[in-house]
Amino acid sequence: MVFNCLGCGISVSTKQKQCPYCKINNTESIEMLTGTASKPEKIEWREKVKGTILSYVQR
Repeated sequence: MVFNCLGCGISVSTKQKQCPYCKINNTESIEMLTGTASKPEKIEWREKVKGTILSYVQR
């Protein structure tokens, strides 16, 4: 799956834990997108990304 990095906004794969462009760690976003995070973490993450395109992810 491809998503936009929260640090730089460039499209990266969920197979890469770290953005190759800005070197930010995207493991939290990857867990949310793949559905491996717990329910309380998902709620906290949705508040963090509110207003971005990732806020529309239905999981």
